[in-house]
Amino acid sequence: MKKIFLFVLTLTLMNCSEDDSNVNEDPEQEVSLNISKLTQTNNGGTFIRYYNEDGTVIRDLRMNEGENENEKPYSVYTYDTQQNLQSIKFFSANDEFIRDHRVYEYSNNQLTKIIDYGDGTHDPYHTNFSYGDNRVDFEEIETGKSGYLKFNNQGKIIETNHQSGPDFFTKNFIEYDNDQVVEISKSDGTLYSFQTDNTQNPLFQFFIDKPIQYMLTEHYTYDLDFTFGTSYSVNNVLEISESVNNTHLGTETTIFEYNNQNLPVNSVTTRVNGSIIERTFEYHIAE
Repeated sequence: MKKIFLFVLTLTLMNCSEDDSNVNEDPEQEVSLNISKLTQTNNGGTFIRYYNEDGTVIRDLRMNEGENENEKPYSVYTYDTQQNLQSIKFFSANDEFIRDHRVYEYSNNQLTKIIDYGDGTHDPYHTNFSYGDNRVDFEEIETGKSGYLKFNNQGKIIETNHQSGPDFFTKNFIEYDNDQVVEISKSDGTLYSFQTDNTQNPLFQFFIDKPIQYMLTEHYTYDLDFTFGTSYSVNNVLEISESVNNTHLGTETTIFEYNNQNLPVNSVTTRVNGSIIERTFEYHIAE
């Protein structure tokens, strides 16, 4: 699982059945929709992710332009009864188990260890987690890479620090307006400011309620990059303004289309470097 994200999300509703379409077209009938599938395309590659009705990830895969989803290997996510991620497993296109990718261990509902098997060509790496006052520290034993997450008194992530190289650390500082992220800054002087609409971001599932779960499915512990996806945003992000040491570098913009539930159904994002990201969303009807 790469960072996908998806940091600005643009989505399309693709109804899976006539029944789903009929329900959505009836203004007298109120239904609740939850994300079921995200498809993201940029630079000739496509990332597809499927979700359970509770918002947890079921599986995902990557493919290149012209390839068939049913002919690609994929990753499967498994959970315990508390929605804690237990493992990520690789399967072939024929649904045959290939190997474990990552395994997660818990104690008293807290993550204590990640066993990372990578691509299977090396011995596994082990990352241990420890908990203090509004802080979680982690260290990869074999490499010595370390980092931490800091929280405010409401349990929201306000600072991250990770080691992406032997002597290179990256810090992120997160500012909120209530639950909405409004700014993310880095220790090198880079600042990202967000402009949102008032509609619900369907990918905002666990960032506040289960922040560790969010980090496990959206990031590597050695690559906490908040600049590609926006699943940490309560509302859909229209613009991300980027600056370094008060010098404006550019603005990433997203144009959304919505269904009659005011959920995004498709969008196009233009990044600061001019690249285009297209995303589509499909939904479950919540029971």
